[in-house]
Amino acid sequence: MPGSDDEDDREARLYRDNVDPWVLEVIAAEDPWMSYEAAMDAAGAVVDDMTWLPHGGAVYTQWMGLSDLFDAPKLDHVAPEDAQRVLRVAAERWLAGGDERASSHWARWCDTDFWSETWPDRPLHLD
Repeated sequence: MPGSDDEDDREARLYRDNVDPWVLEVIAAEDPWMSYEAAMDAAGAVVDDMTWLPHGGAVYTQWMGLSDLFDAPKLDHVAPEDAQRVLRVAAERWLAGGDERASSHWARWCDTDFWSETWPDRPLHLD
């Protein structure tokens, strides 16, 4: 749920300062596992502030879910390169809108199924 304008500005500033650098690393990494590490760091960048961030818990959960494409035991059939492609789509969407990102941007990002968007013809099976 969105907070006050001041809280939304504070949230956007925190993401820009603390998460965006890791998101840029997700995109820039050549090695899939370096993208994974950067995604884990992006999630970790919100941990200390989750209690006041309007979307902090959802942002953390989404980054951790994306990293699960690499290391969740039930998903061992996902190639690291395929998981990296999903991370890059998520990272590019995270950065979309630049400094004009607002509460609605984070809500949409958190609700997106990036696997299905990236690989529409490849359902992700958890068995």
